[in-house]
Parts: sequence; C-alpha cells; structure tokens
Amino acid sequence: MISNKAPSEALILEAQQTWVDLNLFKSPYFSSLLHGKMTKEHFVHTQKAFYHAVSYFSRPMCLLASRINSTSARMDLIENIYEEHGEMDSESFHENTFKKWLQRLQPGSEVDFPLVPCIDSFNSALMGVCQTDPTEKGICCLGIVEYMFSHISKTIAESVVQLNWISHQNLIHYNLHADLDVKHAQDLFEIVNKLPNPNVNICLEGLRLGAFIFARLFDDLFQLNQNT
Repeated sequence: MISNKAPSEALILEAQQTWVDLNLFKSPYFSSLLHGKMTKEHFVHTQKAFYHAVSYFSRPMCLLASRINSTSARMDLIENIYEEHGEMDSESFHENTFKKWLQRLQPGSEVDFPLVPCIDSFNSALMGVCQTDPTEKGICCLGIVEYMFSHISKTIAESVVQLNWISHQNLIHYNLHADLDVKHAQDLFEIVNKLPNPNVNICLEGLRLGAFIFARLFDDLFQLNQNT
C-alpha cells in the first residue's frame, strides 16, 4: 500500500505491480505479435488507428494542468506537456514522429487515418477523468499509461525489427518512448507529492483505471477489421 502522502517511489512500485498483474504480453494483441502470428498488414492497420491516441494524449494533460491549484505542481505538469510537444520543435511533436514511424513502416501510407470507436472511447475516458475527477486520480491515470507505454514501446520496437518489418536504423518514436515514458511516469507521480492531502484510494483508482482502459484498448485494436 502507498502512504497517505503518496510518495512517487511508492506509486512507481504500485505501477510496477499493476503492470505485472496485467500480464499484458499474454493478451491476444501482443501474444500474436510476439509469436509472429500477426500479419504486417494487421499490425499497420492497428498502428494507423493508434495514431489518434498518440495525437490526443497531451490534451487531457493540458486540461488537468488548468485544474491544479499548486503553482509548483502545475508547472511540473506543464514541463511534461512541453516534452510531449517535442520541446516546441514541430518535427519532434509526438504525433509527427508517429506519422514518420508509419511512413517508414509502410512507405506511401496515407497521412489521414479514420478515428475508430475504441480509440475515441479511450481518449474520452482520459479526458473525462482529467476534467471531472480529483486531480490526483487524473495524474495517476496518465502516469500508469505512460509507464505501460514504456514497456509496450520497447517490445514493439524489438518485435518489428525481429520480424524484418523495419530496420533498426529506421526505428523512430517507439525506441524513444521506451526510455522517455519511464521518466514521464516518474515525473507525473512526483506531482502527486506536491498536491495538498492527496487521497490514497483515489490515487489507486487512477492507476487501476488507466491500466484497465489502456489494456482494453489493445484488446479492441486486435479485433479491428482491416476494412474499418
């Protein structure tokens, strides 16, 4: 259990345990990818859909920042948002690096991708918790998503190279987030320490909610019809 002051170290331990309990790489999406059963066409289709999650992710963060009364805590979140936007370098905006990833994965891939319901639902859930729930719940929800994505990014980067879908030299986006998002998760959890009297149970609710909706997203992506 985490202490009443919700120190970042304890929240990271909770995130680690949540990740272990999820056993996400045994899920259909990642099991299929890791065992070479997913076709490149199916994978590319899911990644085109996932673009809308990448491009949207900073928006709930921006809304959440506006709700944080502590100037110090708010500035820490703004710094995270700044990094999400490539430190103001448009070429490094995460949505732009993801587009480059898709173009390298499938040269000639279209730039505009349809928004599918499972991504729309995920985005709406993040926006909802950041807009209406206690701020510590929103922070922990975003934090576990960042933490999970660091592991997911490492696995996807390694898998696509092993499957010869892309060369190691052409990797972009996922190889960066394998390390960056561990830092982002830690930074988010440290913000909780600066909030006045954060509620332990609400922090845990945020962790569990974020883990649930992100894991569920990949289950839904696996079921996507390529004609969608």
